Amino acid sequence: MTDPTTWLTQEAFDRLTAELAHLKTEGRRTVSAKIAQAREEGDLSENGGYHAAREEQGHQEARIRQLTRMLENAAVGEADADADEVVPGMSVTIYYDDDPDDTDTFLLGSRELVGLDDSV
Repeated sequence: MTDPTTWLTQEAFDRLTAELAHLKTEGRRTVSAKIAQAREEGDLSENGGYHAAREEQGHQEARIRQLTRMLENAAVGEADADADEVVPGMSVTIYYDDDPDDTDTFLLGSRELVGLDDSV
């Protein structure tokens, strides 16, 4: 089964690409250094710093896999408009019944992108 297309703005794509590059380089080096330092402290079975660093490493590697999948399936721009279907990547304008002049426009994105910035 293939992952669905993730529609991103150029800014979101650039931000996620930069995060992935950081995690694969400096992020991995930092966590490896934490693990090495904790190992030097001795008994690993009761070493809280070691276990915390390994847990951090697991979360970081999971994020790397998530970002890699997302960016491999990313399309930059907006999805083709189809009046019968609203899908991620489309701009949607909401009109309120009680005030037709009051509208809100949203670019629908993936839930993984919530909180990145207003340009997603």
